[in-house]
Amino acid sequence: MEQRKLTDQANTLVDLSKMQSVMYDLISELHERSEDLEKQLEGLEHKLEQLGCGFSSLPGLLSESMRLQQAEILRAIAESRATGALSSLSDSTLASNPTPRTTSSSC
Repeated sequence: MEQRKLTDQANTLVDLSKMQSVMYDLISELHERSEDLEKQLEGLEHKLEQLGCGFSSLPGLLSESMRLQQAEILRAIAESRATGALSSLSDSTLASNPTPRTTSSSC
């Protein structure tokens, strides 16, 4: 009877050792996944910051573009009045507006 108890205890110790090994492997894997997830979240945060900077610079870029287009239209109208030919103001003249330059924002 005592020998049977000793055998049961030995089996329990082996099972406990196996369980400890399995748990260690699981915890290690979870830790690695947690680190990967953290890196992905940091990347997403960086991209969100870039989007925020882009959105905050958008009103200025739109304003500059509209100012340039308005100046081009006014110049074309003034030229057409000076030459006396209002019909020379065509879509191609209005469409040849320069593209506004984009500046990098330091957000």
